[in-house]
Amino acid sequence: MKRILVIIISVSMIIGSCIITSNAQNYTSIISDESLLVQYDDGSYITVTIGRSGNPNSRDSVSNYKTITYNDSSGEVEWVYTLYATFAYVYGTSSTCTKVSYDYTIYRDSWEFSNGSASRSGDTAYGYGTFKNKILGITTKTINIDTYLTCDIYGNLS
Repeated sequence: MKRILVIIISVSMIIGSCIITSNAQNYTSIISDESLLVQYDDGSYITVTIGRSGNPNSRDSVSNYKTITYNDSSGEVEWVYTLYATFAYVYGTSSTCTKVSYDYTIYRDSWEFSNGSASRSGDTAYGYGTFKNKILGITTKTINIDTYLTCDIYGNLS
């Protein structure tokens, strides 16, 4: 399973780099598709997407992101959490996370978000937060966000 995921990510990165080099305008490149999936017993699920968007000719306008999307059992999006990071790297030598932030959107009123934060250390951005689903004031589900986004010395995100 791990080997298949590595192959999928590698192929996606190759395709993504082709998009970047062949299109000098703004672009969106999905580095790993929504194959990373967490399924819950009630049929709801989370998908994780890592990618880049912006102008490839200007490092300042390139946004690296990791998006975590929660869907109910019928596939309706209930909330989205996104970790954003800017990395400075010298190809083959070093990589450093220089800027980090997060954002979230709630689409279903029964969800609440708290404890949101983002930090950075070395070549990694970290994102945190807690989503709680409350019905009549009773918490029915809690999902903790504890995620990271790393850029290696070759510019590859994971």
